[in-house]
Amino acid sequence: MTTTLPLARLQDAVERMAGFDAAGEPTPAFEQATRAFRADPNRVTATGLLIAALRIAVWYRVPLSPGFARRGLKTELANAPAATWDRADDPGWRDEVVTLAGTVAGTTRRYQAAEGPVAEAQALHEVLCALVIALLGAFDSVDRLRTAFEVEVNAPRDTKPADEANPTSSRALRLFEPIMRRTYCPFAATARLWGAPDYDPALSFTENMDASLPGLKVFSSMLQSDVLDGYVYAFPTEIVGGKDVAETARLFRAFMGHLIEHATGEEPRPFDRDTVTDERWRLWLYGEQFFVTVFAPCYPHGHSRYAYGNDEAVLIMLQPEESIHAAIPHDTYDARADGIRQRFEEAFQAYHVADAEADRFLLPTQPGGEPVRWYDAEADDPVIRRPAAI
Repeated sequence: MTTTLPLARLQDAVERMAGFDAAGEPTPAFEQATRAFRADPNRVTATGLLIAALRIAVWYRVPLSPGFARRGLKTELANAPAATWDRADDPGWRDEVVTLAGTVAGTTRRYQAAEGPVAEAQALHEVLCALVIALLGAFDSVDRLRTAFEVEVNAPRDTKPADEANPTSSRALRLFEPIMRRTYCPFAATARLWGAPDYDPALSFTENMDASLPGLKVFSSMLQSDVLDGYVYAFPTEIVGGKDVAETARLFRAFMGHLIEHATGEEPRPFDRDTVTDERWRLWLYGEQFFVTVFAPCYPHGHSRYAYGNDEAVLIMLQPEESIHAAIPHDTYDARADGIRQRFEEAFQAYHVADAEADRFLLPTQPGGEPVRWYDAEADDPVIRRPAAI
């Protein structure tokens, strides 16, 4: 039987590894793997570095297939050109791998810091792709790679929980998955999303929002060189409500107020109703423009914001404008947007586009109904009730 080794299957195996989430943000482990390779470049250390690189790709939701395609390569590694393999005797190969690994680590470190020369960071999907291809040089065949990878990926690992949550496996994304799979938006199924940290019922709404901002800041910093499609929050209905429009509006007012106050500038700025309701207003967070969509239990199945059976949480997605225009170029936006609206209408989920941006975020339960004036809702911490166990 001919050996096949699709890159996507390697990534799947890495994501299933014992302790994947427990290990936390993967850059420290990646740097350790780089040091091991630099000291002794062989098949074992190259396999460890390959797995560490794929952990970064999975953690940051970085697609590698576009980079392969731009190099004229397929992601079926068995079809990689002969010149890609068996490069261990090439005097420049070790330095090439180490240099690429250093660029990967430098990029993720800049993203994590979310400050400094982020704009100088290379696109993570490009440099990771180059590193993965270079690491194939440690092996003389795809069979050797497969054997080494299988041994390493199944090795025992520490499963002690890390301090930071994995933004690509949060509860918010698990609850959002049915929407991605069943909505009529043509881009949803392949969207690369991050989730805010799981809501901690022992903390106030304000404290939970504060805990989400570092991740949102890192997410925003990545948008300068990599395409991500959304940052998703999940607010438990048993704590904050959200099963009717009034409760959802109160939650959304507190949510937007917190972001506007703490994530739109270097200094805190108060929420201003007149600014938000101006038709020219747009939401900017950490230097990036975002659109906001709210999916809540208050929306019936005939609504475009229907949550597909989820009544556990109000889901709020921050969608970067960069993501929208990566999918739909500016010169075709109006026609494509009309086509998407038609898809929803044909599926009996028609929606109306309001004039003001603020009225497009939280929609009325009936298409074309009066805007939900969430900006006039109470601005208090929207904790309506807590579970009895708390």
